[in-house]
Amino acid sequence: MRTRADVPFDQARTGSTARLQAALDSGAQIVSTDFPVVGLAARYGSDYVAQLPGTEPARCNPVNAPRSCRKTHLER
Repeated sequence: MRTRADVPFDQARTGSTARLQAALDSGAQIVSTDFPVVGLAARYGSDYVAQLPGTEPARCNPVNAPRSCRKTHLER
């Protein structure tokens, strides 16, 4: 499943991460964003950024991954 973390510019202007959190909580396999790094939303007066929790580029699916899934099993 693929979803967006932000509706272009709504989240950048408000800084709200509710849509991002809903996408992450849903177990989406791909979460697209226009703001993947700090600073891109600055021109809209916001520090909004859409990233996975932590520093990893991928994670085990929180909804349906097997209990044996470990981040060390994932490709970087």
